[in-house]
Amino acid sequence: MKSKKKIYLFGSSSRPLDPDAKAYLDLIGCPSPTVRAKWSQSVIDMKNSGVWAISDRILPFPVWSGMSESSAWTVCAKTLASMSPTGPVLNNGSNYYLTDVGQYMDLVYTPNSSIMTATDYLMAFRWSFSVFPTDQAFSICGCSNSTSRVLGWNFGNSKVIGDYFGPVGKTSAIDAYYDQFGADFRIGQRTSATSLEHYQGTSLIASNTTNDTGTLPSFSMIIGAFNTSGTPQQAFSEGGIGYFHLGKSWNSAQRAQMTATEAAWSAVNGR
Repeated sequence: MKSKKKIYLFGSSSRPLDPDAKAYLDLIGCPSPTVRAKWSQSVIDMKNSGVWAISDRILPFPVWSGMSESSAWTVCAKTLASMSPTGPVLNNGSNYYLTDVGQYMDLVYTPNSSIMTATDYLMAFRWSFSVFPTDQAFSICGCSNSTSRVLGWNFGNSKVIGDYFGPVGKTSAIDAYYDQFGADFRIGQRTSATSLEHYQGTSLIASNTTNDTGTLPSFSMIIGAFNTSGTPQQAFSEGGIGYFHLGKSWNSAQRAQMTATEAAWSAVNGR
């Protein structure tokens, strides 16, 4: 007699969870069957596409009734490492929220000792601005050494060096407008010494061919400000973040997978 094959409906609490997803969800105390099933499927999708293996920091910012943001939103979903927030961790609807008063999160992540290389790295996130910046620079995340390369997302019109994404005044940066009133998935990556790209989901917004293979920063990357040689600096960001990802660059198939996966994950979390 043939054995019967089990079929699980998506979202069923009896469906086996991916073990890495389960370890993260159990650690943060997430009880929601819907959130648990969706994150498990997200991790499975990342593993199937090869994204999981080339990722270092993944912050999915899950949302469920009765959650404690301080415990749920400061843990890396891949490594289970704890992040270090400065200032309160606030829930603004369904986002990790920063209020432009010196709040930021240290990712405990130094690019020069990570999976990133000088010619292959990625930063991706979902962000919604509360108030669009009027100062000269507005930082989503970033870090730099005083004498070497800068990595980060920055919006404004400051003069900078290194690899930036957003409208800035340096030829090695990408000049592209960010919709300050919307919330979408952004991908910034370097795929070679001469290829720097900015995507809105699967759509290429801008690219640059400037050669930049300098030493990666040895200071920790932070969300919501810029870590300049160990000191969080100006342009503290005001807004909400719903997903954050660091690692190596994605190919077109991986971008398509991650855009779809992140959109489905955000929808479950009300973003």
